[in-house]
Amino acid sequence: MLLSYSWLCEFLPEPIPIDELCGLLTDLGLEVDAVRNIGHRPEPVPGLVLGKVVKVTPHPKADRLRIALVDVGEVEPRQIVCGAPNLALHQLVVVALPGMTLHRDGDNPLLVQSATLRGVESHGMLCSVHEAGLGDDASGIMVLDDKEVAYPLGTPISKLLFPGQHGEWQIEVSLTPNRSDAMSHFGAARDVAARLRLSLSTPQRESLSTPKNLQPTQDVHASQTVQAAPTVQVFIDDPDGCSHFAGCVVRSLRIGPSPAWMQERLKLCGARPVNLIVDVTNYIQYELGQPMHAYDLRQIMGGEVRVRTAHTGEHITLLNQKEYALQPHHLLITHAHEPMGVAGVMGGLNDSIAADTTDIFLESAHFNARSIRRTAYELGIKSDASWRFERGTDPDGVRTALERAVYLLESCGGGQSEGMVEALGTAVPHASIHLQYHTLDSMAGYKIPRNEVRGILERLDFQIGYEHAGGMELIAPRYRTDVTREVDVLEEILRVYGLNRLPSPPQLRYAPSAPKPGNNTYGLRDSVARMLADSGFHETISLSFISDAELELLPAYKSYALRVLNPVNELYPILRPSLLFSCLNNARHNHNRQQHNPIFFEWGKTYLITQNTRTETDQLALLMSGSATPESWYSESRKVDLPLLHAHVQRIFQSCGIEPQQPELGTHPCFTHRQLQYTWQGRPFAYLGEVDPAITRHYDLRQPVWFATLEWASLMGQVGERKHLREWSRFPPVRRDLALLVNRSVRYSTLRDLALKTAAPLLREVNLFDRYEGDRIAPELRSYALSFLFRDDLATLTDERVEAAMTQIIAIFAAATGAEVRR
Repeated sequence: MLLSYSWLCEFLPEPIPIDELCGLLTDLGLEVDAVRNIGHRPEPVPGLVLGKVVKVTPHPKADRLRIALVDVGEVEPRQIVCGAPNLALHQLVVVALPGMTLHRDGDNPLLVQSATLRGVESHGMLCSVHEAGLGDDASGIMVLDDKEVAYPLGTPISKLLFPGQHGEWQIEVSLTPNRSDAMSHFGAARDVAARLRLSLSTPQRESLSTPKNLQPTQDVHASQTVQAAPTVQVFIDDPDGCSHFAGCVVRSLRIGPSPAWMQERLKLCGARPVNLIVDVTNYIQYELGQPMHAYDLRQIMGGEVRVRTAHTGEHITLLNQKEYALQPHHLLITHAHEPMGVAGVMGGLNDSIAADTTDIFLESAHFNARSIRRTAYELGIKSDASWRFERGTDPDGVRTALERAVYLLESCGGGQSEGMVEALGTAVPHASIHLQYHTLDSMAGYKIPRNEVRGILERLDFQIGYEHAGGMELIAPRYRTDVTREVDVLEEILRVYGLNRLPSPPQLRYAPSAPKPGNNTYGLRDSVARMLADSGFHETISLSFISDAELELLPAYKSYALRVLNPVNELYPILRPSLLFSCLNNARHNHNRQQHNPIFFEWGKTYLITQNTRTETDQLALLMSGSATPESWYSESRKVDLPLLHAHVQRIFQSCGIEPQQPELGTHPCFTHRQLQYTWQGRPFAYLGEVDPAITRHYDLRQPVWFATLEWASLMGQVGERKHLREWSRFPPVRRDLALLVNRSVRYSTLRDLALKTAAPLLREVNLFDRYEGDRIAPELRSYALSFLFRDDLATLTDERVEAAMTQIIAIFAAATGAEVRR
């Protein structure tokens, strides 16, 4: 969200320095991401000041020139010769005093001096918008609106247009979705005023005639419509979808550009000025947080405006010039015959403001947030209005916004209003909350004075009911849609009080908790994550959606892919069946930023559907690519390979206290032949290997990528007792080597398992250190060179015991696999 510094300060008694203001906003939970200096001159420049034309006379020797006496706050008015066609008496103008340099055309600066023009002295210059550096208009002098200027004559223009010491600033705030009350300048200023104990100014508005005997009820039928103006009646057919609808007819408007100050503020908020009517509705949205809409009065057939749901098969063309098929639950704004817009989302094209529009119907309403959110999502429309409505607007701000908009239209466009007409639907209830002081003290770790707690709540518009020694009963303001529980109130108190004001206790106490019996899943995840981080891995977090193009890379997943019925992004409509896609996207992101050695891990869920059964599985993925060690003058950097990735997977097993079997050759479709897999209870649960280059090329990765994925639930099923520390053996190990000739179908893992089972517990390790296939042995045979490590923790091993164990091992090899000792 973008805020204007000067606009925000209008609601406070006096401007706050920009640095202090940004710090306050962040402390209050409205995190400031960026601050941009928008003022054309960061410091007020002496010479360009506010003046008022007090007299205008013709020039005696030039028809196109006139002589103006301009009051700039000095003892006597200044005489300035001016040729602007729009010069008139009583105008507020921008004056460049002698000695100031204007940079009108970049390379052609103009030094303003006292001079004699055709025999008449001139002591200054009246500036156009272009000469003042505030825009491109050079057709005449810049004229300021006297209703919006509250500064004395002679005030520097930079201070006039940009209050504060440092000009105008654009503040970019990262707003959390729950803070819908702060989605406006007034809402942000309300928080600042609550923190600083300041009075909050409200914007000037037109007091419209209010209907009599109109009280909010829990169930108001459409027939209970109150008509305050005869031109248009309003009806609510869906009271749950719209709690309050107010409108006003404004006639005889001069449609055209909005004032320069309004356009500048809209630009600061990221909006494009259109015309006075559209700009006023946008201005209210950014000022008060209430989206509004204006309809051409000529297009309202039957003299009625109705809030209803769509009929079956109904269509509408919206302002984006696209036609939409509507569903029966979509909320609409209609006249007597057809829709005029989708409520809270976007207006219709046929009822929009035209170039010759002079009479309008202005709408201000409160809609059900869930209804607007669903409609905007299904239609695929994201507008500023829907962004606010779907998070929740102020039910009590409907009339205020309408009156403010009417005031701006009448003051800037000369319109005349006919009074307000409104209808009520199902009322939005107030949240009633009980606050207990001991809970607040426990959370804060400090006893905040009770009178300060009361003051904070009152400044935040909470109604305080029954109060007792242990707490108080509260009614939350209806614009705080996120405050419904006691913990929400506690958060409000602490953020306004200031977390940095809470004193630190003299002693910090910590009571370690004993681990719970059984598998501590979260503890193991943390242990594995720390181990990987210590090994140089970086953790990533990714979205769970992939595109159709990505799914095409792995046809084996096509029949198991789970599609989202209403995807957030139409480009990514599929829930990921594997973490590989997310990891490759992250690798590409790093590669595009010259980070060619990605090494990271990710916890995440994968989604599959088999025989109408949807499964959600926790996975751990590792990705490595490029060099595993940095470049150096004394050694070559090591490239990532399968043994290195396998070593990290083994370390994960060790962190979980698992003694896995030897891996098997893998068959995963996303890997090349260089892959391995681990099985548990007859099914694979871990894969690792080199990603198929046909897949990595899709992500613009031109170097080998190594990837591992482990099913976390299966891993947890194998977790045994964690290893305990024990004394290192004081007795030396004994090694024996053995060369065997075996059939090529015999795998090393078979020999290893046979040896460990036969010679346990003396045999501690078996290792394959050489393999040979060639012309020195028969084609159907293979040679394995194995090493065996023996150790007894209680005594020194003798040759006799080792030889006896080796004899047993050779015998079992021969009996089980037909192996022969190679001489």
